[in-house]
Amino acid sequence: AAKPLAKAVADAAVAMKDKSLADQRAAFVALSNAVIDLARKARLGDATAPTLYVMHCPMAFDDKGAHWLQDEEQLANPYYATQMKRCGEVVQRIELKK
Repeated sequence: AAKPLAKAVADAAVAMKDKSLADQRAAFVALSNAVIDLARKARLGDATAPTLYVMHCPMAFDDKGAHWLQDEEQLANPYYATQMKRCGEVVQRIELKK
């Protein structure tokens, strides 16, 4: 079940290539969602981190919001990296297999 999810991650990453920063941020939504789905379903293993964090920024994309995955709990918002790096919240913790 992880193979189609891994393909979705790869396809989303390729879609970001050679785009402007604004277009990369927009494409990052699909990439983030694909990676989050993969992490939830495949449980990746502990090679990445013992816990992954699904983060949410409610202000991204004109208040539509967006999620991303991090390997640490302290926020590092990719949508407002320079203006509001700490904007957002942890919405899920994914404990990985050991």
